[in-house]
Amino acid sequence: MTAVNNSRIASWTEKASRAASAVTVLAASLVLVGWAIEVPILKSFFPGQTSMRPNSAVTYILAGIALWLLREEREGGKQGPRRRWGNALAVVVTLSGALTFSQYVFGFNLGIDQLVFRDPEVPVAGLFPGRMTPTGALSFVFLGLGLL
Repeated sequence: MTAVNNSRIASWTEKASRAASAVTVLAASLVLVGWAIEVPILKSFFPGQTSMRPNSAVTYILAGIALWLLREEREGGKQGPRRRWGNALAVVVTLSGALTFSQYVFGFNLGIDQLVFRDPEVPVAGLFPGRMTPTGALSFVFLGLGLL
């Protein structure tokens, strides 16, 4: 591959990561707005489907911000403040998923499921109000680890 092709690929991936982080933050923010003003279509994006839990939306926002911050390359072998903040947010994303998943595995309630909004609705039988699904929690674990 030539240097020109490598430059084009690097430019494209930079633009793709910028777009992905912006779309993620925007979509998750719309979900939180939907919860705040009780607009069902903003909570789920698809009529009749289960709504996204508020803690999932917050975790997506943190993941999107982390991706945005982690785009910066290391300069001189040092980690800049953007990269440190991005890594810190990636750890929070990982912990959010791990703590939620552990609630399912070990059968306890940490009380983190309704920190953002009180959600009396149980989206699916067997789940807890406000709690993201086990697969969603595990996905956040892998997403956070991928960001690290």
